[in-house]
Amino acid sequence: MKQFADADAAVQRQLEDDVFKWVQTELSVEALNPNPRLPFPDCPEIVTVPDFYSESAGVIGEIHTHLGKLKSAQRHKVAADILKMAMYEKAIGKTLRKYIVVCSEEEYKQLQGNSHLAYAIRVFDVKMMYYPLNDEQKQMLSDAMKKQDFYTGN
Repeated sequence: MKQFADADAAVQRQLEDDVFKWVQTELSVEALNPNPRLPFPDCPEIVTVPDFYSESAGVIGEIHTHLGKLKSAQRHKVAADILKMAMYEKAIGKTLRKYIVVCSEEEYKQLQGNSHLAYAIRVFDVKMMYYPLNDEQKQMLSDAMKKQDFYTGN
């Protein structure tokens, strides 16, 4: 497998910071914590680290910085995020407002469609949010994704 020198996620992390600030404003939650370590009360050695959480506001969420439709591994990541949020909600015995925030119109539409994953989003009452990237952010993300694409076309 060919390795790419610049295949790190620095661009995605920077965009996640921008999206986090936007989510904080959109949800009007000042006590929103980025990337908290949340141990499960009945099994404290197991920890989940969502992209944002507020105990006082009852909010938990994940941010996906991606362009285009999701590939198989990315769909599995979304599914795992939904599972972790639902498990944490059940473990603490408190209803949480669960969010998935995306930066791609294609992904947003895909996650609201007729797939098992879209159905899981509805069943587990996960709210979708769309953060529109500006042209510069889209270009940065597109360039980063190209560098991270390990698919060789074979």
